[in-house]
Amino acid sequence: MVSGERFSVFPEGTTTNGRAVGHFHSSLLQPAIDAGVVIQPFALRYQNRQGERSEDAAYIDDISFGQSLWSILCSRNLHVQLIATPVLDATEMDRRTLAKVAQQYIEKALEIEPTFIGEDEEHIFIDSSYSLNPCATSNS
Repeated sequence: MVSGERFSVFPEGTTTNGRAVGHFHSSLLQPAIDAGVVIQPFALRYQNRQGERSEDAAYIDDISFGQSLWSILCSRNLHVQLIATPVLDATEMDRRTLAKVAQQYIEKALEIEPTFIGEDEEHIFIDSSYSLNPCATSNS
């Protein structure tokens, strides 16, 4: 990587159905500590148009990647909310503490009312609607 580039990691090391945040694997955050950078934890919330939790993007159990992708593409009502939490300086913590604090930030962010878009004193909320639907049928 070149200095100034961004890199993303999902420290759970897996996916869930979105009902809870999984355990963060601290080893996945060690490169940030080694590089002496800050990290920006983001919470992802999948919801429908009414702001209710959606499992359309769940990639769990025996679902194949293809099935999961098709479910996302066929969803008529999938909204993704990205919630930016406060930045953490990776040089100020060991990896276990960094993972624990990042996980707590994300859990706290997901407790906030899901229909809120904008900023509060600690978070930035971005909502994106997904509209491509290759599964829609045409009568023509």
